[in-house]
Amino acid sequence: MSYEGAWQHPLSPYWIDKNGNSLPLHAQPGGLTYRYWSDLIEGVDTDSNTRKPARVVEEFKTRLQRETEQFRLWVFGYDMDNMKPRNWYETVFPLYLFSNERRAKTFSMRIQAKIEASTMAASLVRSGVKEAWFRRPGDAKGDTSFIAEDFFARTEKGFFLSLEGLPEALAEENAVERILIDWHGTLCREALDLFDELANREDATFAEMKRVVAARQKLLRQLNGKKLRQTLNLPERKKEKRA
Repeated sequence: MSYEGAWQHPLSPYWIDKNGNSLPLHAQPGGLTYRYWSDLIEGVDTDSNTRKPARVVEEFKTRLQRETEQFRLWVFGYDMDNMKPRNWYETVFPLYLFSNERRAKTFSMRIQAKIEASTMAASLVRSGVKEAWFRRPGDAKGDTSFIAEDFFARTEKGFFLSLEGLPEALAEENAVERILIDWHGTLCREALDLFDELANREDATFAEMKRVVAARQKLLRQLNGKKLRQTLNLPERKKEKRA
């Protein structure tokens, strides 16, 4: 069921497009990784659409505005293709509650920044691997979405570990910055490790070493570049003066 129209299923998260149409969010290939945290728990507003958690989640957070307990959200559903189930996914996400609305908003913003940075890094490593594999990566055919899925799987444990100290760190900007710096380091490390593993694997006989080296250097520059750091609201790196 799509649960479209005026009535909304209380257990289903929704997205609202720019025309005001409300549609339920469905499970996607690759599973329910932390990239969907904001969609399922916090909600996201963009220029093209708004994503809202299930009504039961919003109601729970409204009623229990307290920070003394740690709750969890059980998320599950079928990944469907033309009314045929491709897979069943389920996971458990930690659910953080705040009695202070300002702290709750700040927490949500920091989480969204971490996820946006992860999405950006996943895209960079995917592009980098294609540039290492193919002379003309833009014309290369085949599904390479597994690269991004692998990246999210590799960084998921680190993502949730970094969450544990974030609520307490919100009171001190320097503490939050340290957490985000560590997350940036995790993204860079895992992206380069995944690139090295894929670009240099034995069956990638079509990859030329010169092209692999150039693609890796480009990836390294991008990972440490201005755009990714800005996404995490990190200060720019100071350029060293040449003697």
